[in-house]
Amino acid sequence: RSRSYVLKVLEEVAEFRTPSSVTQGCYAMKRECWEEVDLYHPRSSRGEIQRVEERFQSIWRTPATTKLIPRWKPAALPMSGLHRLLISTRLQDMLRGAVFHAVVADERTTDRCLVTALHLLLLALDACCL
Repeated sequence: RSRSYVLKVLEEVAEFRTPSSVTQGCYAMKRECWEEVDLYHPRSSRGEIQRVEERFQSIWRTPATTKLIPRWKPAALPMSGLHRLLISTRLQDMLRGAVFHAVVADERTTDRCLVTALHLLLLALDACCL
């Protein structure tokens, strides 16, 4: 039953490319689904981000960084004020600190920390428009 659900979801978001004599069959994301990609999701590694950027550029002929900016989506009613956290002074101070340490090549800031900080800053900028 769960297998049929997974196949149904795959059909909605991807197209199956049949195998050839040189390549294996695989699923490729549909063009209209690229708008939903969050390039700077905190769980993405630097290599994953680079592969997504390259794939996006090969499909759309434009840099991913100009199109795949994270957007704030309003939360469900119990968490409807969540966007206020993103624009709080304390969080902004922490994010600026992480970016500052990354820029001055401080060993205390990891790539993952920097990507998370940038991701949250972009969401905060978008949430300011609410």
